[in-house]
Amino acid sequence: MAQLSTVERCFLTQALGQHKRLDGREVSQARLFTLARNGNEVTVCLGKTTVTSRIKAELVRPQEGRGQQGVLLFRNSLNSEEPQARKTQDMLDTLLDQLVKESKAISLESLSVVNQTVVWKLQVTNTLLVDDGNLVDAFYLASIVSLSLFRKAFVRIDNKTLFVYDQEPLRAQSLSINHVPIVTSFGLLDIQE
Repeated sequence: MAQLSTVERCFLTQALGQHKRLDGREVSQARLFTLARNGNEVTVCLGKTTVTSRIKAELVRPQEGRGQQGVLLFRNSLNSEEPQARKTQDMLDTLLDQLVKESKAISLESLSVVNQTVVWKLQVTNTLLVDDGNLVDAFYLASIVSLSLFRKAFVRIDNKTLFVYDQEPLRAQSLSINHVPIVTSFGLLDIQE
């Protein structure tokens, strides 16, 4: 975490003492949340921070030892070449993995098509368009909204042959979402005068 200079610390102390934020919000006021959908792409704005999310789905062989579970991956892009950006991307990948998969928000078993043979692999790709802070909340919201709106193609099995109906949106199936963890960030400041 970056250290604040004396001037920055004094400025922030004065602003917080007057119940002001730099972006004009009240101290306890949350950022405005907006959502837009264009086909299979979701754009989430949390304040001025803007993230797009897209899901790519494909049928694959299951991972070794997980024949009854599908695959869910998160790939996050900050569109920055700074060394710190790579660490932040890795942190976001890990955090989203924990929030969604380890909390069992999405049933990975429901992504299995043929036990031990064929499963759905979903890759959620999030891209940062505008960074105005609150990245964790924005990336999480983009991911969970995208997963909630995503529909996987209907698959029929006939004599050990798979038929994928990806051009029939009426037969598409929503994901099995068990619950939606709520993520919110807040700051605690220990400002000593």
